[in-house]
Amino acid sequence: MKHAILFTVLLVAATFTFARATIIHVPGDYPTIQQGINVSTDGDTVLVQSGTYVENVNFNGQNIVLGSLYLTTGDTSYVSTTIIDGNSSGTVVVFESGEDNNAVISGFTILNGQGSPNPPYSGGGITCRNQSNPLISGNTITGNSTTSGGGGIVCYDSDPIINSNILDGNSGGLYGGGIYCKDYSSPIINNNTIGTRIPNSASYGGGINCSIYSHATIINNEIIGNSTGRGGGIYCSFSNPVISNNMISGNGVSYEGGGIHCYNSNPVINNNTISENNVFQSSGLGGGIYCNNSNPTISNNIISGNNVDHGGGGIHCHYSSPSIDNNAISGNNTEIGGGINCYHSNPTISNNTISRNSAALNGGGIYCYDSDPTISNNTITGNSAALNGGGMYCVSSSIPIIVNTIFWADSASYSPEIDFDDSSSPYFTYCDIQGGWAGEGNIDIDPLFRDSDNGDFHLMADSCGDVYNSPCIDTGDPAIFDNMLGCDWGLGELRSDMGAYGGEGISTNADEEQSPEIPSQFLLSQNYPNPFNASTVIEYSLPEATDVTIEIYDILGRKVETLIRGELPAGYRHAIWNAEMQNSGVYFYKIQAGDYIETKKMILLK
Repeated sequence: MKHAILFTVLLVAATFTFARATIIHVPGDYPTIQQGINVSTDGDTVLVQSGTYVENVNFNGQNIVLGSLYLTTGDTSYVSTTIIDGNSSGTVVVFESGEDNNAVISGFTILNGQGSPNPPYSGGGITCRNQSNPLISGNTITGNSTTSGGGGIVCYDSDPIINSNILDGNSGGLYGGGIYCKDYSSPIINNNTIGTRIPNSASYGGGINCSIYSHATIINNEIIGNSTGRGGGIYCSFSNPVISNNMISGNGVSYEGGGIHCYNSNPVINNNTISENNVFQSSGLGGGIYCNNSNPTISNNIISGNNVDHGGGGIHCHYSSPSIDNNAISGNNTEIGGGINCYHSNPTISNNTISRNSAALNGGGIYCYDSDPTISNNTITGNSAALNGGGMYCVSSSIPIIVNTIFWADSASYSPEIDFDDSSSPYFTYCDIQGGWAGEGNIDIDPLFRDSDNGDFHLMADSCGDVYNSPCIDTGDPAIFDNMLGCDWGLGELRSDMGAYGGEGISTNADEEQSPEIPSQFLLSQNYPNPFNASTVIEYSLPEATDVTIEIYDILGRKVETLIRGELPAGYRHAIWNAEMQNSGVYFYKIQAGDYIETKKMILLK
């Protein structure tokens, strides 16, 4: 019981009363916090009085709640006056013996740690290794360093919850100035401020580094003003993190990936603001996002105002085929490929607005070099290039396929909308291209955006209260129809619209394989979205009619809610869990359908 109370209250950072837990007050003249921990047992709470200034702490495998008076009051002033000082003699706080989420450190300033590059490797501020998964919440982690990786926090084969901390002024040496995740570590990194006041720095990943199959969940963080060689905000190598709802801004790098750098990784990058990041070297690439031999999913982001000298002001694709969908890519600057630069890459680029990007040479909106991207339902407008192809420029045997896309009001000294060399053959159908273009269904008519001056590129429609109807409504590919209809999406009821708000077009080809109505086996799918805020969808398949029970459990194994109970017919089904009344944390959902039993994990983050 006491574990649940402590864990829940820490996550919401509220004032609470400790129930059935031993509280050990550690006064300022106590020799070390460590002595307080050594006399306690699992489940104890160690409260440290304000003004205490002590050295390194090792949890020694005990699930202790260690906190300043911030823990009981929610008063952040206690964080700065309750200090754990590594005195440059080693890691400040160590978890290395399998501690779980009931081991907590909260409300301290953690500084002057010195990590070790030698086995057992350690970070500067906090080290988690050997499958240690504590909760690290509400701390200021600053002025720590290491030469190997993890100036602020390092995770080796561990999955801690890192929540609501300030990490700044840490140096990771090679990897991860703020946080370094390595060797199959998948922490939850939520609601932290990483950088902002004092930059974190490292050679790879100024803010966060995820390497060697470390699939972190990075959500709701401010990753601002960090510096590095590659990956100013986040660096991914052989890892597939989820990067969602973050502010990644003002980071600076020497070579590639001002905001995010992906190397042999396929992260999910969605709903972030990636802005005002900078790459300084003359050969630098990827002001916002850099992809090298990687196929990330890049969706619903604002990628704006990033700067790089050579290529890919917004996104650079290098031997990569990412999915680039529903993004606003605007105001980025570079030499070639102001919005997107494709180099030996075949990305799928759909439903984006690519506007007001600039290239000092060619390809203000998109640049293709030996690349065959698929470009559908985009609005490419107001981009500029000093030489060729204000909207798009293709060279070196590039054969992009472009459909349902608007090219309008772009500018360049030569061929303001589209240009290509003799070896390239772009293929345009059902596009609105200013100045005209040969090809089936192409038109040359003002698309009538609602308010392009203020970045609103929806199509005018009298049914939405506008004066005119855009000529791009119902003039897209007739084999595609608008799956989402409405003034904020597609309007065409007979066929697809052109442009970024073309209604999420889907094919109507009758030859496509249809999903069977009855599934062939029992299956419980991963919930989506995950992590989620407030509600999530749980899909499951029943090959036959049977009794079905779906239950939700918390991290301590206590049943929270029963979603489904009763006999259901065969088919594809879903349940929705509304968790508005629950606290952030890890939960499990379990299905029992006849003899079929399966349990999966999900994460609620508010």
